[in-house]
Amino acid sequence: MAEEFLKRYGAEYGRGKFKLSRNAEKALLSYHWPGNVRELENKIQKALVQAVHGVIQPADLGLESIQKEAKESPRTLKEAREAVEREVIGNALRDSGANLTLAATILGIDRKVLREIMERLGMKKEDYK
Repeated sequence: MAEEFLKRYGAEYGRGKFKLSRNAEKALLSYHWPGNVRELENKIQKALVQAVHGVIQPADLGLESIQKEAKESPRTLKEAREAVEREVIGNALRDSGANLTLAATILGIDRKVLREIMERLGMKKEDYK
């Protein structure tokens, strides 16, 4: 619906083509919409007036207060899986005093597999000592 409002009002206001930033999409999806469709329409209209360079940001939508929350919220299955892996591995590393062998045992995986996952996620054991 947001995309349709962008097309409609972008043309009506002579603003050209605009698109939502990834953070704006996340903010829209995270917001609870007490005003339903009318509120969405109003936010899109406001954003088209305020946005620059053809990209709508959460602040343009008046959703900057939930921007941080939206950034942290996974949008794809891959992002969700990585967030869970980070949390579970981080907990195991803290519980084991950053001992990879013990952390791997806690997780029920091989130490080599743990190192591979940590490397893929950019995690370092030094951050959990």
